[in-house]
Amino acid sequence: MEYMYNTYPDRFIGIAVHNGDPMTVSEYDNGANFGGYPSANIDRSILDGDFSSANYRLGVIIIEDGVKGTSSGYNQANAYAGGGYGPMGGYESLPSTVPAAQMVYDHVGRALLGGYNGQAGSVPTEIYDGMPVSYTFNYTVPAAYNIDNMYAVGVIIDNTTGEIINANKSPLKTLSLGSVESVEMNVFPNPATDKINVSFEAKGEYREYKGLNLPNVAKSVLEKWNTEKVFEQSISSREGQKPYVFFEGPPSANGLPGIHHVMARSIKDIFCRYQTLKGFQVKRKAGWDTHGLPVELGVEKELGITKEDIGTKISVEDYNIACKNAVMRYTDIWNNLTKEMGYWVDMDHPYITYESKYMESVWWLLGELYKKNLLYKGYTIQPYSPKAGTGLSSHELNQPGCYRDVTDTTVVAQFKVKAEDTQPVFQKFGVPASNEADVHFLAWTTTPWTLPSNTALTVGPKIEYVLVKTFNQYTFREIY
Repeated sequence: MEYMYNTYPDRFIGIAVHNGDPMTVSEYDNGANFGGYPSANIDRSILDGDFSSANYRLGVIIIEDGVKGTSSGYNQANAYAGGGYGPMGGYESLPSTVPAAQMVYDHVGRALLGGYNGQAGSVPTEIYDGMPVSYTFNYTVPAAYNIDNMYAVGVIIDNTTGEIINANKSPLKTLSLGSVESVEMNVFPNPATDKINVSFEAKGEYREYKGLNLPNVAKSVLEKWNTEKVFEQSISSREGQKPYVFFEGPPSANGLPGIHHVMARSIKDIFCRYQTLKGFQVKRKAGWDTHGLPVELGVEKELGITKEDIGTKISVEDYNIACKNAVMRYTDIWNNLTKEMGYWVDMDHPYITYESKYMESVWWLLGELYKKNLLYKGYTIQPYSPKAGTGLSSHELNQPGCYRDVTDTTVVAQFKVKAEDTQPVFQKFGVPASNEADVHFLAWTTTPWTLPSNTALTVGPKIEYVLVKTFNQYTFREIY
C-alpha cells in the first residue's frame, strides 16, 4: 500500500481493513470477507457511469494514520515463518510476534458510514446531468483518536455491481476547522466528463474551497448567456408588458474605462435586472457621449492648434472629422469591458450624440418643454474658462492642475447695525441698552474684492453668536 501511495499519490486511495485486533471494523471485515493474514487486495479505478439509471449509493469511510497501541491486541503476527511468503522488505529479522511498541499502523479503517454497500436512499433513483445530490453522515470522533491524522473517504457505489464509481479523500481537520461532529458529503455529476464526483463540506462550519476558479466560472456563465441569447430573451419574452425605460448615461469613448465605470454599471445592471424579474420589459439602450470640452482640448493638443486656428490653419470640417475620430477611439475596449463584466445593454444600436437625429431630438424636446411653459430664465454663478471660451463643469474643475494652493489676503469686515435696530440685540443677550454705543456684525471673507458690490449680510437663526464689548481704536468710543 505504501508503494502505491508513493508511486501514485494523486490516483490511489488505500484503506487497511483489520481483522481480529482492536482496530477491526466488523462490517467492513465481513463485507470484504477478509480473514487472518492479508489475503485479498482490491484495486479500483474511476469508472464511467450512466447516472441516469444506475442504482447509486453514497458512503463514507473514516481512516486514521499513525495508530499505535500498548495492549497485546496491537501486536502483529509475523507471517514470514518458513519463508513461504517471499521477502518482507527488511522485516525478516523481526520476532515472530512483533510487540505493539514497535508497530505503527497507517490507513486504518476506523468507521464505515452507510454500510459496506453504501447508504440506502442516499441518491435518488433518477438523477440528471448537473443535479446536486447530498446526504448527511454523522460521526463522532472518539477522544482516543487523533483528528490530525484522520481522513474521510467519500465513495459512490453502484449497488447493482458493487463497484466504487468514484472516491475522494479529504483530511478531517481541514473539513472541520478543529472539531468534527458530522461531515456532509455532496455528490454531483460532472458535465465535462459525464462521471460523478464527490466533494465534502463540514456541516455548520466554514472552510475555504481551494478549487473555486472565478474567472472560469465567469467565462462559462458568459458563454451560456451568449449562446442561449439570455439578454435578448429577457426582452422578447416580455413583449406586450409594461415598459421600464432605460437609456444609459453615455460614457465618452475618447478615454479608457476605469473601475468607477464598472461600479456605476453594476448598479445600473442590478436595477434593470430587478425590474425584469418584476415583469417589466426593459429595453436597455447604450449610448456614446461625443460632445464636450475634453474632446476639443484633446484634439487641439494632438493637432498642435488653438481655438483661434480653427477656420484658418484647419477647416471646420477637418476639425469636426478629427474630433469624431478621437471621440470613438476606444469603443472596442469599452465593448469588451461591457461583455466581460456581464453588463446587459444594447451595444449594437446605441444612440450617438453627434448624430443629427439625436441633436434634432434634443431640439424637439426643448421645443416641447417651451410650449408647456416648463423653461425659465435665471442667473447662477458659473465657473468660466476664458481660454476655452466656455463654462466649466464640476468634473472639469476637479481635473489635475485646476487648483493650486496660494497665500491670499483675507478681510474681517464690520457691518453696522442701524441705530433703531440695536435695542433688540441688547435684549437678546440680556445686556443693558446703550443709546450711544454702536453695534456691528463681523464677517470674515477670503474674497475682499467682492465687498464694494456687497448689498446685504445674511444672519442665521440657528447660528450661535457672541456679543463682545470693546472700543473703537480711533475714537475710543464704546462699541459692540
